[in-house]
Amino acid sequence: MGNFFLGLGTGLICGVLFAPKSGSEVRHDIRRKADQGAGYVKGRVDALGSQASHLIERGKEAASEIVGRGRTAMTTPTTSAIPPM
Repeated sequence: MGNFFLGLGTGLICGVLFAPKSGSEVRHDIRRKADQGAGYVKGRVDALGSQASHLIERGKEAASEIVGRGRTAMTTPTTSAIPPM
């Protein structure tokens, strides 16, 4: 993500230095690029949030299954592992 912002900044600087545009056109271009960058970041944050929620749910399900297995193991009678002498 750091590379994205580095590229965004480099592109803005190059655009300002080399583009023969008026100040208002340059400001409009900067605003448009900033909006695009903000949209990209928002999309990535939303996607990461969704992935995190999914992983949390999977973790809860796995923990619940392990607890259930433990309860079953504690209540199920077992035979002795040591043979009688």
